[in-house]
Amino acid sequence: MGNTLVLNKPHKLLSWLLAFFFVASPCDYVMPHFGAATVLWLLGLIISIFCVMDLMLFGNKKFVVTTDNSYLLFLSVFAIISMLWAEEFVRAQNALVSFISVAAMYFMLFLYKFTEKDIKRIEYASIIGGFIMIYYVFTQVDLDRVMAGFRLDFDTIATDDSSSFSDPNGLSARLMMPLVFSFKYFFESKKLWQKLICIAEIGGIVYIMFLTGSRAAVITLALVVFIVLFKNLSGKRAGTALVMIFGVIIALLIFPGLLPEHIYNRIFNFAKYQEVMTYEGDRIDVWKNAITQVFPKSPIFGSGIGNSSVALREVYGKIKAVHSSWLVFLIELGLFGFVFWMSFVIGKIKLSFKLNSKSIYPVVITLAVIVMATTLDGQREKYLWNTFLYSHMLYTSYYATTFEDQNKRLTQNEDGDSK
Repeated sequence: MGNTLVLNKPHKLLSWLLAFFFVASPCDYVMPHFGAATVLWLLGLIISIFCVMDLMLFGNKKFVVTTDNSYLLFLSVFAIISMLWAEEFVRAQNALVSFISVAAMYFMLFLYKFTEKDIKRIEYASIIGGFIMIYYVFTQVDLDRVMAGFRLDFDTIATDDSSSFSDPNGLSARLMMPLVFSFKYFFESKKLWQKLICIAEIGGIVYIMFLTGSRAAVITLALVVFIVLFKNLSGKRAGTALVMIFGVIIALLIFPGLLPEHIYNRIFNFAKYQEVMTYEGDRIDVWKNAITQVFPKSPIFGSGIGNSSVALREVYGKIKAVHSSWLVFLIELGLFGFVFWMSFVIGKIKLSFKLNSKSIYPVVITLAVIVMATTLDGQREKYLWNTFLYSHMLYTSYYATTFEDQNKRLTQNEDGDSK
């Protein structure tokens, strides 16, 4: 027990604020927004402020900077310094505010130990958020336009007046967590009605992912299904896994007929995947040029926070997204910042694998979101950071204690010695 991680006990209100945050996370594209920031940003700000108040004002709370948190601290400081050499200062400023606000919120949350009750609350909240997104798509989106040739993109096909915005791949990434939790409770719930609810959410999310036309999402979906079914086939839930396998077979027979031809060809036509490998301006081409042409020009310190797309302008003649949460920081912050970023990410991945003997779902969620984030500029997105937080929450529930409990034990020991 000498190496047990000692953290703070969260206030009950913080647990509920996190639940609201996880409800909103799958839905941030369609929630009220202010420029590029959604109400999720406001919720995150409230959580950060509450954490500061909790640690400074409520009870005997302490700051304990773990190794992973030190990476975030160094990365944030270097991101601030990198503004000095950023070509476009306004872009750097906006990106910095976005990154610092995200990093600060999760930095604070990593100072807490969470309970099984807290974890279940955010799992349920994420599932509820998934249902809200499903409801929105089937009531506020003109699916006839998807059938006519569009991908599921709220910029062009939402029927409400909320000026919703989205990225098809980003939408799929946001739904990975509620999808995995739906699988979790399908296998772990004992009541039939609960299993049916989970099946309904899984079906709705999978259909939405297909309608986005996201090939990365379909590949990730196959990975999620394979891991979940493989793990459950060898245990006491083998019967439930066999039922799920039967359901997957039925879905594979039905789904192609429900998809518009352009979506079907995009996902199931192998030639489309070959195009990704060879098409100029597509992800593979961007990654290659980012590594071979842009990175060598400033390999140590990078082009400055928020300026990776600007740096690619020399290659493509226009601002171009990197489409990789890892390469963005390699270009913007060079090897110096990239080492801190990847050290933090790898630390959280390793944390999820440490939990594999307790639960497979941190690994499943982490792998799913990591695959999606590899194809997206998601380094400041909540869906990526929420996966890190989930592993942290589960890990601390098993392997950490609180300062409050530690102080109680010390007091009890001192009382025992005095007697």
